Amino acid sequence: MVEYRGNDLVDPRRTSWARLVGDHDRIAQQCAALVVLARRPDRPAEAAAVLLLELAVCVADHLGIEDQVIDLTVTAVRTGVSPDDAATMSEALDVLKADWTDFIVRWTPAAVLGHWSRFAGEAETMMSRLSDQVRHENELLYAEALRRGIIDRGQPVLH
Repeated sequence: MVEYRGNDLVDPRRTSWARLVGDHDRIAQQCAALVVLARRPDRPAEAAAVLLLELAVCVADHLGIEDQVIDLTVTAVRTGVSPDDAATMSEALDVLKADWTDFIVRWTPAAVLGHWSRFAGEAETMMSRLSDQVRHENELLYAEALRRGIIDRGQPVLH
């Protein structure tokens, strides 16, 4: 059902800029917190494992919404974006998703505790990649999705 909010037509099937960017902010904050834990000399493996689990849930929830936004946006701007750029962006996201899945599967709480130094190094690298991805999406993708009406400005609408 389509409704009006002020003078704006609102499609409840769309998610919002606020939801997507809010997710990115949470993901970036959790990444930063995990890096801080990974750098601590007292090796807080239990706290890091819990935070990694929370981050995994947040990312999975976000990807469920974002995949549709990415597909619709790429389709909407295909005539204005070079095929190489669109393909590169899509391939980079696919690689990050696969690497992220491998990372969270490999780093169980027992593995974090048993191999702290290796975990700490890999966590810093992965958190940097994940933070870079959400920043690039905010800068490149969401502004265009908002401009083209794929997402709306208002409150988050869950699908």
